[in-house]
Amino acid sequence: DKISRNNHPFSPHSISDSLVSHGLMNLHKSSSSTTTTTTKRTVQIHVVDDRIEEHMCTAAVAIARTLPLYDSTSKPTFDPLVNVTFHDEKGDAVTSEDLHRTATAVAEGVRLSAKLGDMPPAELNPDAYAAMCRDVAESLSTSGGGGGANERNDVVTFREIVGEELREGGYGGIYGVGMA
Repeated sequence: DKISRNNHPFSPHSISDSLVSHGLMNLHKSSSSTTTTTTKRTVQIHVVDDRIEEHMCTAAVAIARTLPLYDSTSKPTFDPLVNVTFHDEKGDAVTSEDLHRTATAVAEGVRLSAKLGDMPPAELNPDAYAAMCRDVAESLSTSGGGGGANERNDVVTFREIVGEELREGGYGGIYGVGMA
Protein backbone atom coordinates (compact mmCIF):
# COMPACT_ATOMS: atom_id res chain seq x y z
CA ASP A 1 0.00 0.00 0.00
CA LYS A 2 1.01 3.55 -0.67
CA ILE A 3 1.81 5.48 2.52
CA SER A 4 -0.35 8.53 3.15
CA ARG A 5 -0.93 10.76 6.17
CA ASN A 6 -3.84 8.54 7.18
CA ASN A 7 -2.09 5.17 7.03
CA HIS A 8 1.47 6.16 7.96
CA PRO A 9 2.65 3.89 10.78
CA PHE A 10 3.38 6.95 12.91
CA SER A 11 0.24 8.99 11.99
CA PRO A 12 1.91 12.42 12.16
CA HIS A 13 -1.38 14.19 11.44
CA SER A 14 -2.69 12.92 14.77
CA ILE A 15 0.02 14.92 16.58
CA SER A 16 -0.86 18.13 14.73
CA ASP A 17 -4.59 17.54 15.14
CA SER A 18 -4.20 16.84 18.85
CA LEU A 19 -2.11 19.95 19.51
CA VAL A 20 -4.53 22.15 17.58
CA SER A 21 -7.68 20.61 19.07
CA HIS A 22 -6.31 20.98 22.58
CA GLY A 23 -5.75 24.68 21.97
CA LEU A 24 -1.98 24.98 21.82
CA MET A 25 -2.21 28.09 19.66
CA ASN A 26 -5.34 29.41 21.40
CA LEU A 27 -3.65 29.96 24.75
CA HIS A 28 -3.30 33.65 23.85
CA LYS A 29 -7.07 34.00 24.25
CA SER A 30 -6.69 33.60 27.99
CA SER A 31 -5.06 37.02 28.12
CA SER A 32 -7.48 39.77 29.12
CA SER A 33 -5.37 42.53 27.62
CA THR A 34 -6.78 44.37 24.61
CA THR A 35 -3.43 45.66 23.41
CA THR A 36 -0.97 43.69 21.37
CA THR A 37 1.30 41.87 23.77
CA THR A 38 3.44 38.82 23.64
CA THR A 39 2.81 36.17 26.24
CA LYS A 40 5.64 33.79 27.07
CA ARG A 41 4.55 30.37 28.22
CA THR A 42 6.37 27.09 28.35
CA VAL A 43 4.85 24.06 26.69
CA GLN A 44 6.30 20.60 27.27
CA ILE A 45 5.50 17.98 24.63
CA HIS A 46 6.44 14.32 25.07
CA VAL A 47 6.43 12.04 22.02
CA VAL A 48 6.57 8.30 22.71
CA ASP A 49 6.94 5.69 19.97
CA ASP A 50 8.45 2.23 19.71
CA ARG A 51 10.42 3.36 16.63
CA ILE A 52 10.95 7.00 17.61
CA GLU A 53 14.40 7.25 16.09
CA GLU A 54 12.84 6.48 12.68
CA HIS A 55 9.94 8.86 13.23
CA MET A 56 11.60 11.71 15.10
CA CYS A 57 11.79 14.14 12.17
CA THR A 58 8.22 13.27 11.17
CA ALA A 59 7.08 14.14 14.70
CA ALA A 60 9.12 17.36 14.66
CA VAL A 61 7.43 18.44 11.42
CA ALA A 62 3.97 17.63 12.81
CA ILE A 63 4.66 19.74 15.90
CA ALA A 64 6.27 22.57 13.92
CA ARG A 65 3.18 22.86 11.69
CA THR A 66 1.14 23.86 14.74
CA LEU A 67 3.52 26.66 15.76
CA PRO A 68 3.42 29.33 13.05
CA LEU A 69 6.01 32.11 13.07
CA TYR A 70 3.70 34.58 11.34
CA ASP A 71 0.39 35.94 12.60
CA SER A 72 -1.05 39.10 11.06
CA THR A 73 -3.79 39.57 13.63
CA SER A 74 -3.70 42.31 16.25
CA LYS A 75 -4.68 39.97 19.08
CA PRO A 76 -2.11 39.19 21.75
CA THR A 77 0.26 36.59 20.38
CA PHE A 78 1.34 33.37 21.97
CA ASP A 79 5.09 33.10 21.75
CA PRO A 80 5.70 29.71 23.31
CA LEU A 81 8.88 28.24 24.59
CA VAL A 82 8.32 24.70 23.36
CA ASN A 83 10.30 21.82 24.79
CA VAL A 84 9.88 18.53 22.96
CA THR A 85 11.21 15.30 24.39
CA PHE A 86 11.26 12.13 22.32
CA HIS A 87 10.98 8.79 24.15
CA ASP A 88 11.24 5.17 23.08
CA GLU A 89 8.68 2.54 24.11
CA LYS A 90 10.48 2.07 27.45
CA GLY A 91 10.17 5.77 28.25
CA ASP A 92 13.86 6.47 27.77
CA ALA A 93 14.62 9.84 26.18
CA VAL A 94 16.40 9.87 22.83
CA THR A 95 19.85 11.31 23.45
CA SER A 96 21.35 11.36 19.93
CA GLU A 97 22.62 14.89 19.27
CA ASP A 98 22.54 14.24 15.51
CA LEU A 99 18.86 13.28 15.62
CA HIS A 100 18.00 16.30 17.77
CA ARG A 101 19.95 18.65 15.51
CA THR A 102 18.28 17.21 12.39
CA ALA A 103 14.78 17.33 13.91
CA THR A 104 15.35 20.95 15.00
CA ALA A 105 16.59 21.98 11.55
CA VAL A 106 13.64 20.32 9.82
CA ALA A 107 11.16 21.93 12.23
CA GLU A 108 12.71 25.38 11.77
CA GLY A 109 12.59 24.93 7.99
CA VAL A 110 8.91 23.99 8.09
CA ARG A 111 8.09 27.01 10.26
CA LEU A 112 10.07 29.39 8.02
CA SER A 113 8.40 27.97 4.90
CA ALA A 114 4.98 28.46 6.46
CA LYS A 115 5.88 32.03 7.42
CA LEU A 116 6.95 32.85 3.87
CA GLY A 117 3.73 31.37 2.52
CA ASP A 118 1.55 33.18 5.06
CA MET A 119 3.06 36.66 4.69
CA PRO A 120 1.22 39.03 2.33
CA PRO A 121 3.21 40.71 -0.46
CA ALA A 122 2.91 44.06 1.30
CA GLU A 123 5.12 42.65 4.07
CA LEU A 124 7.18 40.13 2.11
CA ASN A 125 8.34 42.39 -0.69
CA PRO A 126 11.55 41.69 -2.61
CA ASP A 127 13.71 43.71 -0.18
CA ALA A 128 12.25 41.95 2.88
CA TYR A 129 12.59 38.56 1.20
CA ALA A 130 16.23 39.25 0.29
CA ALA A 131 16.94 40.32 3.89
CA MET A 132 15.39 37.11 5.21
CA CYS A 133 17.42 35.00 2.77
CA ARG A 134 20.57 36.86 3.76
CA ASP A 135 19.84 36.19 7.46
CA VAL A 136 19.22 32.48 6.84
CA ALA A 137 22.38 32.11 4.75
CA GLU A 138 24.43 33.93 7.38
CA SER A 139 23.07 31.82 10.22
CA LEU A 140 23.77 28.62 8.27
CA SER A 141 27.23 29.71 7.24
CA THR A 142 28.29 30.46 10.81
CA SER A 143 26.46 27.90 12.91
CA GLY A 144 24.59 25.01 11.41
CA GLY A 145 25.73 24.19 7.94
CA GLY A 146 28.24 21.56 8.90
CA GLY A 147 30.82 23.32 11.03
CA GLY A 148 30.82 23.73 14.77
CA ALA A 149 29.55 26.77 16.64
CA ASN A 150 31.21 29.98 15.38
CA GLU A 151 33.00 27.97 12.70
CA ARG A 152 32.71 29.36 9.18
CA ASN A 153 31.10 27.09 6.60
CA ASP A 154 31.78 28.04 2.98
CA VAL A 155 29.20 25.58 1.63
CA VAL A 156 26.35 28.04 2.24
CA THR A 157 26.55 31.25 0.22
CA PHE A 158 24.21 34.07 -0.69
CA ARG A 159 24.25 36.23 -3.78
CA GLU A 160 21.59 38.79 -4.57
CA ILE A 161 21.10 39.62 -8.25
CA VAL A 162 19.24 42.89 -8.88
CA GLY A 163 18.50 45.38 -11.65
CA GLU A 164 20.38 45.16 -14.93
CA GLU A 165 22.44 42.28 -13.56
CA LEU A 166 19.31 40.11 -13.90
CA ARG A 167 19.00 40.80 -17.60
CA GLU A 168 22.72 40.41 -18.19
CA GLY A 169 22.75 37.12 -16.28
CA GLY A 170 20.04 35.58 -18.46
CA TYR A 171 17.13 36.17 -16.09
CA GLY A 172 15.09 38.11 -18.64
CA GLY A 173 11.71 36.84 -17.43
CA ILE A 174 12.25 38.01 -13.87
CA TYR A 175 13.81 41.22 -15.13
CA GLY A 176 10.79 41.88 -17.37
CA VAL A 177 8.28 41.26 -14.57
CA GLY A 178 10.24 43.59 -12.30
CA MET A 179 10.19 46.32 -14.90
CA ALA A 180 6.43 46.08 -15.44
